Amino acid sequence: MTVSTEVNHNEYTGNGVTTIFPYQFRVFRAEDLLVTVNDLSGVETVLTLNTDYTVVSAGIYLGGNVVLPQPLASGWGISIIRNLPVTQETDLRNQGRFFAEVHEDRFDYITMLIQQAFSWLGLALRKPSFLSRYYDALGNWISNLADPVKPQDAATKNYVDSVGQINLNRTLRVPETFVQPVPVIERRRNKILAFDNSGNPLPVLPESGSAADVLIELAKPDGFLKIGGQDERFNDLRAYVMEGDPAHPDYTEALKRAIAAGASPIYINMPVEITEDLNIPDGMLLQFGPDGYLTSSSDLRVNGLINSFGGTDPIRGNTIIPMPITLMVPEQYPTIQAAVDAIPNNYWQRVIVSIADGTYDEDVRVRDKKGCSPLYPPSSGQQAIIVIKGRSADSSKVNVKSFQVFACGGTPYSPSIEDINVTNPTHSDENCSVEFYGCTSGAVNRCSFNGVGVDKCIEAYNSTISVEGCDFGDEINNKGMVVKHGGIIMS
Repeated sequence: MTVSTEVNHNEYTGNGVTTIFPYQFRVFRAEDLLVTVNDLSGVETVLTLNTDYTVVSAGIYLGGNVVLPQPLASGWGISIIRNLPVTQETDLRNQGRFFAEVHEDRFDYITMLIQQAFSWLGLALRKPSFLSRYYDALGNWISNLADPVKPQDAATKNYVDSVGQINLNRTLRVPETFVQPVPVIERRRNKILAFDNSGNPLPVLPESGSAADVLIELAKPDGFLKIGGQDERFNDLRAYVMEGDPAHPDYTEALKRAIAAGASPIYINMPVEITEDLNIPDGMLLQFGPDGYLTSSSDLRVNGLINSFGGTDPIRGNTIIPMPITLMVPEQYPTIQAAVDAIPNNYWQRVIVSIADGTYDEDVRVRDKKGCSPLYPPSSGQQAIIVIKGRSADSSKVNVKSFQVFACGGTPYSPSIEDINVTNPTHSDENCSVEFYGCTSGAVNRCSFNGVGVDKCIEAYNSTISVEGCDFGDEINNKGMVVKHGGIIMS
């Protein structure tokens, strides 16, 4: 005989009367059947042959019956499935007799095993097709899941219930089954929540001068300016935001107002996007807090100085151009020291202190100036560096007493002292005219040392500096260059 049907299992629902349940497929033995029942709670039980049921007509091609000793309870389910051992017990000897039925039974057995495998595969959680991006449970429960760990893990009912209960415990609840939602933002803006005669939410204005009124005023975008002294210390860009401006982070209109007001410094401690071509004018200082930075979809030229607290990158975009800055002495700044002090500690531009011809009775100190390299490289010639130089490029025409440089660097050859005649020793006990202390970089270029005469012209004290084209005087100085405590001079 052949295996002429793909049916290899039958399922029935009990009615409290029936005890005989047909199976409509062939099995070789009664033991080849697996009989399972489930109760109204879905609990499944595998029945035992000759104890919980008997089999009639095992081995018949058209099937037979499973007989229960008691009627199957109403609503209970029973499953009868062919469950063959995955074995091959027929031994075909070489040159033995050919028995067609024996061979056909083996082919039938293999076919039945294939059907059995496909039946179990049909119980698996599967995708509807190879193109599908989901698994279809076909309306069935998925039990015994672990609670989710990763964001895309499936959530169990226990997990959802527990998280839902935690969130529910944090909410303000009412005993009624329904309450009206709070009004839209335009109606509740800068108000406190009250309830009308029906118990529905109602935004109301707080009493003027009350604690609620004060807290609401302080929570406004410019609320920090209402605290005494804040607007005297700095101008926060948010203070220039007006109603109707584009939403954060577009502060284009606010920055335009700050520029028009001539405000400086402008403090920025949030992401700021500029959507129009703008020029930050000369003389305006942009102070960036640890969370502040500029992006721009248009051209933004920064002609003023940039400083950042902590050295975080405030320039994030190739359309933002920090322009070189020139500080003129004495036209803009009365002294060299005043111009140096105006340079931010964390500067992001090429800053030139241009000194007019003359004699300056100054011992100049450059302290804690760090050149910062932006994430988006600036244009050629705009790398952050401080250059303190004589304007006429003739060192004999600009005379300065001495220079001391402390803890500077960040970018190569910064600060660089150029085209200046240095005449005196500093106030330290080193008897030296130009001293670098703890600097990762620095330079002295084309300077002369024609003055009162010193023990050392240039000293690198635990510093790395470059010296080029200097005139160390006509035998009035004892030493030209000296290094101490790991200092390095490249000349």
